[in-house]
Amino acid sequence: MFSWKLFHSLRWRLQAWHGLILLLAIAGFGGMLHWELTKSHWDRIDEELLGAARILEGSMNAVPGPILEALSKDIISRPGPRRRPPPSGDRPFRDPPRNPGPFGPPQLSPGKPRPGVQWEFSKGLIVDRPDMTPEEWEASFELPQQLPDQLGRAEGPAFFVIWRADGSTLMQSKLPESGPVPNLQIANAVDRNRYARQLRGPFREIFVRGPHRTLICVGRPILGDQARMTTMTWTMIVTGITVMCIGLVGGWWSSKRAIEPIERMGQTAQRISGHSLSERVELAGFDAELKSLGLALNTMLDRLSRSFEQQRQFTADASHELRTPLAVMLAASELALSKPRTAEEYREQLVKCQRAASRMRELGDSMLTLARLDANPVLEMQPFELASLVEDAVDTIRPLAEEKSVRIELELESCKLPGNRSMLRQAIDNLLSNAIKYNVVDGTVSVRVKRSEERVTIEVTDTGVGIPAAAIPLLFDRFYRVDESRSRTAGGSGLGLSIAKRIVECHQGTLSVTSNLGSGSTFLIELQAPEKVPDPPT
Repeated sequence: MFSWKLFHSLRWRLQAWHGLILLLAIAGFGGMLHWELTKSHWDRIDEELLGAARILEGSMNAVPGPILEALSKDIISRPGPRRRPPPSGDRPFRDPPRNPGPFGPPQLSPGKPRPGVQWEFSKGLIVDRPDMTPEEWEASFELPQQLPDQLGRAEGPAFFVIWRADGSTLMQSKLPESGPVPNLQIANAVDRNRYARQLRGPFREIFVRGPHRTLICVGRPILGDQARMTTMTWTMIVTGITVMCIGLVGGWWSSKRAIEPIERMGQTAQRISGHSLSERVELAGFDAELKSLGLALNTMLDRLSRSFEQQRQFTADASHELRTPLAVMLAASELALSKPRTAEEYREQLVKCQRAASRMRELGDSMLTLARLDANPVLEMQPFELASLVEDAVDTIRPLAEEKSVRIELELESCKLPGNRSMLRQAIDNLLSNAIKYNVVDGTVSVRVKRSEERVTIEVTDTGVGIPAAAIPLLFDRFYRVDESRSRTAGGSGLGLSIAKRIVECHQGTLSVTSNLGSGSTFLIELQAPEKVPDPPT
């Protein structure tokens, strides 16, 4: 059963459009070709009949030469009055030699002028002498005896009729059972044009004017021509249907081949789940446009796979980080409750639980910050003085530096830029904390703020233990710690650098690190210059 839902299918729509365009092309080309062939065929028949009619006219006027010249003009020009032949002097017209054409000359003596008829070159017409009446003219002319036989054709005998001005028959050949009949409409058409033509049942007929307002009709049967035209029509129809069917089959194959890659992409996407993110679209045999779509889909799947992997790793690391303080709290409470103890012993176990709880709170705050940044990376931006922000952060963390005998050096350029002051302060605090925590005794931390036409940079350099080259690509991963120098004994949750990098990215900046093992590290924040920073969202 037909359903309009089929047209919701891209393949069916492509097939429908392909079929419609093919149908219009075949119908248009076939119709134009059929019209041209039909017109050419009937024009050829009309030219044959018109030639015979002009030969009859020439035989009646005894001047076949100029009449034949007029015949050629009838064939190649539009209907209308015939052009006059070029003048060659006023003189009586002499009969031409015998056998000038296929229909033969009139039966008159060569070289003798035709009684009562002469060519009047000033008018370009054949006229009768005033002293010759129509009766004398009719009595004086006769057609070649072989002319009626020469009009015959293989498909059936042709026929001709000559009517007088009053409609009576002057001369005729053997006519079919339903012969032609003159009428006023045909006579008017002949007077307006050089000739008239009509299709009367199985006959094609041509009408021209003869001398003394006579009307000449030449016709022949066209049943064979109609049969050939019908055969040609059906041949073209069958050919068009065949081409249409072949085109539809080819269009279906082409649309199937075009849609197949999309179906393969859909099947691949259906097989992908959280447990099978390694599945990818096979791009072999894809066209260029669909291959670019497949590459984009595979790239998206790669990002999703990395994101899922990071989420799984984040969950595992968070569970691992939380298990340690929970284990400490549980062990301390069990030990305190295992037997009666003194106040000092209870106090000692409570201090352990407090430290573990503080660590858990720090870890929870960091995880919450990352979750908020992932959920809403668009921060509220307000203009602030960057140098003042960095100076405040250094003043806050200076006691920790003095405790570890680390000297902090400042080199600040005034720079006002839009951003989220509290978030950017947290990122700088994390970098300063790491630079002090993993520095050496009597080490140095240099903090520089520089501004150029295109960017603003915040550089934090320490003289600490450095970072191995293999650990640098993983340094900003969540919960990642460099072995030894980034051990849990030094404290921290392993999320500080991840939070700093995410905050900088939310400011459309970058955070990078360069380090030499044993000689310190440099963390570089690059932000767009104030005039390059886009307006904050409203």
